[in-house]
Amino acid sequence: MKGLSEQISGLTLAFPVKAGETGKLYGSITTQDVASAIQEQTRYEVKRQQLDMQPIRNIGEYKARVRLTVDLIPEVRILVHREGESAEAAAQAAAEAAAWLSLKQRPRPRRNRTRKGPQEAAEGEPAAEAPAEAEASTKEE
Repeated sequence: MKGLSEQISGLTLAFPVKAGETGKLYGSITTQDVASAIQEQTRYEVKRQQLDMQPIRNIGEYKARVRLTVDLIPEVRILVHREGESAEAAAQAAAEAAAWLSLKQRPRPRRNRTRKGPQEAAEGEPAAEAPAEAEASTKEE
């Protein structure tokens, strides 16, 4: 099993697919597709339930974990690229897109929002009493 784990961990699966201009696939790559590709390359039957991954719906590079046993969990590299493009060019484009997105999605500074307390109530509005003060005023009467 250890030799099979090493063989699977060295695998790179390439999936040529049809996709739109934004990189969204027409369809998706499921666990069954990945299990079939692993079986073709290793001649070992991998069931779809042994794969830890979500369906792939965009072009790019992904990793899937294959649970062979409790302690043998190799990772498989999955390249999803457009039909007619090379897998390496697609991987480079995916890396550039990921870098661009990480720059675009930087955290924004938070605004300092303050609430008005009972002392800052607008003129003409009665100031709200604190619950302890309200109980004290009812007990005095």
